[in-house]
Amino acid sequence: MVINLEWWQWLLPAVIAAVVVGVYMGWRVMAIWTLGVYFSGITAQFMGPKLEKLINKFLSVFAQFFAIATDKDESTITSPQIDIASPWEPFATAILFVSLVFFSWWIARKLTARGELGLIGHLLGGVFGGFAAVLGLSQALNYWADFVSRSGSNPSTGAGLTVPQISVGVAPLPDANPLATMAGPIMGLFILLIIVYTVWRVFRTAA
Repeated sequence: MVINLEWWQWLLPAVIAAVVVGVYMGWRVMAIWTLGVYFSGITAQFMGPKLEKLINKFLSVFAQFFAIATDKDESTITSPQIDIASPWEPFATAILFVSLVFFSWWIARKLTARGELGLIGHLLGGVFGGFAAVLGLSQALNYWADFVSRSGSNPSTGAGLTVPQISVGVAPLPDANPLATMAGPIMGLFILLIIVYTVWRVFRTAA
């Protein structure tokens, strides 16, 4: 048996999982998290090129504090220097992005609770979960495309898995981000849904 999977087919489970979580959590938590994912991407994009300098500055300050704590001259403690090779900078930025995404989830859970949602609130949470997943995957594919561009090769070409009587072929990740143009429309639709849902709740309460 031969199974051929395109790149989007093995990213699809992440979207489905986010939708399921969104349906369970409801629109409040997922709305805050969707905004968190969006701004995590902006923050990571801004800090990515400066990441090597920031890490080395942090290590330098830590070494100086260690010297002071041990009553030694600051010049006697040499801090290690991190050198991130150009092709691997996108992966370092991706780690920062994932950390910010988890942090934004923690903030979303702390700022609001599920509460009384109703069917529409749960369904809207699923939609927002899908939005957050697509935004996150789009950002991840940006880092991948940047890595391919810098390294000059796509290491996912020819990826696949063979087990007895079953062969699963996985299409390589694209060299360019096919989701690059989706962030703007998704955020526009996100804001529109928030407005429509808020107006509906106001009229429902008034009635």
